[in-house]
Amino acid sequence: MKTKTTHTPGPWQFGGFGAVYGPGTTPNVLPNSLPTATFIATAEMGGGLTQVHSKEERNANARLIAAAPELLAALKGLVDAMDADLTIKRGPASPYPFERKNARAAILRAEGPK
Repeated sequence: MKTKTTHTPGPWQFGGFGAVYGPGTTPNVLPNSLPTATFIATAEMGGGLTQVHSKEERNANARLIAAAPELLAALKGLVDAMDADLTIKRGPASPYPFERKNARAAILRAEGPK
């Protein structure tokens, strides 16, 4: 699944306080002390449309966001390996028909339509 990446390249890091930063950053440091940091996202607690109930949940959400580029790359690698493995049957007889379909759907959701 060779596709062009349009998101900020990873690795991304959890920086504490629900914040996620791109390459060249140091975790657990406030953003104003990271002049070379690429701010990616923040997971907020309460207010607005978000209803995160604890700082543990907020930080868990931020860690998941931070892992996204690596998870996407790993999933694409698995799909490529499955596609290249000629011993894996295709179609309904495949031992992994739903997994392959779901993996491709997740990749499309992450990367958007081509």
